[in-house]
Amino acid sequence: MNIKTSFYLLYGFIISLGLSAESSAFASKTKLVISNSQKELSIPRVNQLPKIDGKLDDEIWRNAFTVPLNYETAPSENIAPDVKTTVYLAEDGENLYVAFLALDPDPSKIRAFYRDRDKVNDDDFVSIILDTFNDNTRAYQFYVNAIGVQRDSVINGDRENDSWDAIWASATEITDQRYSVEMAIPLQVLSFPDINQ
Repeated sequence: MNIKTSFYLLYGFIISLGLSAESSAFASKTKLVISNSQKELSIPRVNQLPKIDGKLDDEIWRNAFTVPLNYETAPSENIAPDVKTTVYLAEDGENLYVAFLALDPDPSKIRAFYRDRDKVNDDDFVSIILDTFNDNTRAYQFYVNAIGVQRDSVINGDRENDSWDAIWASATEITDQRYSVEMAIPLQVLSFPDINQ
């Protein structure tokens, strides 16, 4: 189908969903705040660790913060997608856990190939983009294609650096109706602002 779905989780703003996130090293949970409102939503903190195998059958996904992705960002820009994709978020203070469930009525048309790391742009993939400084300038991008090839990069201003390679876990599964992706992103691979200043 050649559909790319990105979930922009920015420390202060989730572009595609109009949400913002607030987090600190001392917080017991990560909070999401809907833009221009006082409503807060929490990414659940979990004690049990998921098995990163792409199956989405672990308990944490049943209790995760769930967001339907209502916009396709490529090949079209910000239109309603032909297929439904849902993202799940949880954290344990050490890792951000992200899962995507990308429905597809014809998985034989999923475009994904085994290739070198960081070379997934022509494939169907999902991604999360983290703006940990809430400045709309710096961000970390984590992509996974439908068969598990990772891409990660750092954005700083107008420049993107894909030579940055974090150590993080991901796995995928393709079934007759969908593909799913699980990610475990260690918080230690990310930089955050010094909240003591």
